[in-house]
Amino acid sequence: MPKHDVKVQLSDLDGNVCAVIGAVAQALRKAGLCEQAAAFKREALSCHTYTEVLQLCMATVEFE
Repeated sequence: MPKHDVKVQLSDLDGNVCAVIGAVAQALRKAGLCEQAAAFKREALSCHTYTEVLQLCMATVEFE
């Protein structure tokens, strides 16, 4: 999945993996990248570890 010029504020999240996935998907949708948000969510939900999810997130969006 290519990296997008979308920023996500992590300090407002509790660190729960579902919250992180949801925040990234929501940020992508708000940027008008609905198909990419759906693809991201599918890929994130297929990850086996929290670390894999975070690596995918960092490869997809910018974090603040």
